[in-house]
Amino acid sequence: MPLTLRSAQRTRPGESDKDDYEVLSGRMPLGRIYRRSGPSGHAFPWVWSIDAVQASPGVMVTAGSVNTLEEAKAEVAKNWRKWLAWAALQET
Repeated sequence: MPLTLRSAQRTRPGESDKDDYEVLSGRMPLGRIYRRSGPSGHAFPWVWSIDAVQASPGVMVTAGSVNTLEEAKAEVAKNWRKWLAWAALQET
């Protein structure tokens, strides 16, 4: 099952940033991808995180920042696959 994004506005009412997404594996919330913006509205790199699972040190990276949304999605997917392999699981 591929990872999907949904607007974080559903889970963070009152925040109006359209560049804020919850990452899901099926129906399980897995993490978040969002773009920070500074006081002047200047966009900074995208931030991604995997918050729903833990692994032994060195298995996966749980957060980072990149330049684009596509890179953020790729990083989450890559590290999610690392966790699945470590946990001896696979998506259906």
